[in-house]
Amino acid sequence: MCLFSSKCGLCATKSIFVVFFIMLSLSANGQNLKKITWKLQLIDSLVGAKSIGEAAKEFKQFTATYDTAKLSGKNGRYHFVKALIADNAEGAHNLAMKEYEKSLAIYTAANDLEQVAKVNSNIGNVHIALNQFDEALVYKNKALNYFKNYPEREEYIITIGGIAQIYLNKGAYLKSAQLYMQFLRYYEKKRDTLKIGNAYFRIGLAYDYADMVKQAKAYYLRAVKIREQLKDTVGLMNTYNNLGIVNKNSGKPDSAIYFYNESLRLAALTGMNRYKINPLINLGVVYRQTKQNSKAINYYEQAQAICIAEGKEGQLFTVKNNIGFLYNSLEEFTNALPYTKAAAEFSLQKGTLEDKVEYLQNYAVSLHGLRRSGEAFDMLLKSKVYADSLYDTKNTEQMAELSAKYEDEKKAQLIEILNQETAIQKLQLRQRSIVFASAIVILLGAAFSIYLIQNRRKLKAESRLQQQLYDQQQQATKELLYAEERERRRIATDLHDGVGQMLSAALMKIGEAHNQTEEHSAAWKATEQAKILLTESYDEMRSISHQMMPNALLKAGLASSVKDFLEKIGAGQLKVSLDVVGLDERLDEHTETVLYRVIQEAVNNVVKHADASKLSIQLIRDAEGLSLTIEDNGKGFDKEAMNDLDGIGLNNIRSRIALLGGTVDIDSAIGKGTLLAIHL
Repeated sequence: MCLFSSKCGLCATKSIFVVFFIMLSLSANGQNLKKITWKLQLIDSLVGAKSIGEAAKEFKQFTATYDTAKLSGKNGRYHFVKALIADNAEGAHNLAMKEYEKSLAIYTAANDLEQVAKVNSNIGNVHIALNQFDEALVYKNKALNYFKNYPEREEYIITIGGIAQIYLNKGAYLKSAQLYMQFLRYYEKKRDTLKIGNAYFRIGLAYDYADMVKQAKAYYLRAVKIREQLKDTVGLMNTYNNLGIVNKNSGKPDSAIYFYNESLRLAALTGMNRYKINPLINLGVVYRQTKQNSKAINYYEQAQAICIAEGKEGQLFTVKNNIGFLYNSLEEFTNALPYTKAAAEFSLQKGTLEDKVEYLQNYAVSLHGLRRSGEAFDMLLKSKVYADSLYDTKNTEQMAELSAKYEDEKKAQLIEILNQETAIQKLQLRQRSIVFASAIVILLGAAFSIYLIQNRRKLKAESRLQQQLYDQQQQATKELLYAEERERRRIATDLHDGVGQMLSAALMKIGEAHNQTEEHSAAWKATEQAKILLTESYDEMRSISHQMMPNALLKAGLASSVKDFLEKIGAGQLKVSLDVVGLDERLDEHTETVLYRVIQEAVNNVVKHADASKLSIQLIRDAEGLSLTIEDNGKGFDKEAMNDLDGIGLNNIRSRIALLGGTVDIDSAIGKGTLLAIHL
């Protein structure tokens, strides 16, 4: 009567099976969640490494593999990565914003403060892309409030760089330059050449926008030097474009045209049309200034077409403003008005301070030319309000001081000296020289002591982190090897106990039939042939089973297993020698398994591809570790040509040894054989 009574044997059995399948399902779900988390982390890291195309491809494959409907609204990382792809690969900023907000809600509910900070920072990036700088500053500051507790982490200084960019767009050039100087010092300590080059470029941009041409050019040229060394095509393209602006503002149109064309050439090499917009606009400007109006219009129209195709709203209105400016200069005010009006309206909604000043003034010129003086006057008044905020003499002086201070630091290696001239004068006074020198020594000693203490703490923290990462890697390695070997053993066991038993039984039955058949009859010959085929199949099955999990490896260890394997390979024209030193004690089971698989793979490669007559294997264990060398006298290959064409075999060897933290070296040349050297 009862459904699951302990007195009912059938029901009890059913309940056991239900529990079993529930546990099996939970285990599978747990493994699936790990795969999902790992995959999303991989895509996240690809975006961080600027491998946007590869990240988009991986995400597309991810969405095709997993049921993303189950992740929606539950998995914060899924929404975060989806937003990254939308923002970086597709330029779909509005979609990215929605996905970031979903991710933010999930992480906030989970009280995951670090992820909340990362999402806030990325939402700030989207607002920057949409020219919503006030909103961007709010989210960047939220992120900074968390990361400032960890000033040694790179996320902190990256957030500082994002805020510097916002201030640059808002016209606060002094604040922007100060933050970029902080950004520069951080990466100078890290000796990160790429980021130092980026900092030089950004600082140059701040001085450029502030019309401090000399300082801007100096920082741009430093950025060029680094980016040429790194072969940074996109970075060089941007720097050349800005050097063109500096030369144009310095009254050197020919130099400006040279740099703009170099920027345009590099933009074409990237295959990204949107990179062509800025150099095209600037070529239009310089040709307009040199009265070559037809060329100017041609470049403007090229830029406008790309802006529309790529959906680049901000740059589109820059083009419109420039076209309007050209028509104003030709006193064709009717033609100018639709362009200058559209640009002015955009600037009031989304433009930077600099945009507002320039676009409104340009619109006022068009209105005045059409005798709409009242409207023109209103536009000029609005422009003046924004100009008062933008052009601040005090800011310009402070920016000059900031640049000079950085240069002094670089030359003298003195940090935070606020009044250098006073200090030099005091140093020159003989009566205070001893006191001053003593103070310097004390300060330096104190600073050095603080540095040693902080450095020691930092080293300990880094050491702990490295150890944790190493432990995690080792654990992951063991789990991976466990899983692979369990599967091999399962297949080997199934072959031996399942297929092997059936083949053995079939062999016995066909033998009985053969013995009971008249000798030399057609049936007798057929059963004879069947016996031969079954025997060969059985032997082949045993061979495959043994290769997947050799008994010698399980029982006697690596050396015996390799010897057993090579005895089978050595028959025929290939002469095989094996030297084993220092393996009196068995290795760790996982290490033995990996090395056996590597030897198996390498020897099979020699047999299949090398056309060798001799094969030598040395396996040596000493105080420095374990070394494995496999050398043949075969036809070899061109190592340089093979770098990008490694087959599955070599890749398998590299990946297996890498999992154990070892190294793989291959030395080969055509006609001179191949040497594979492995060290653990």
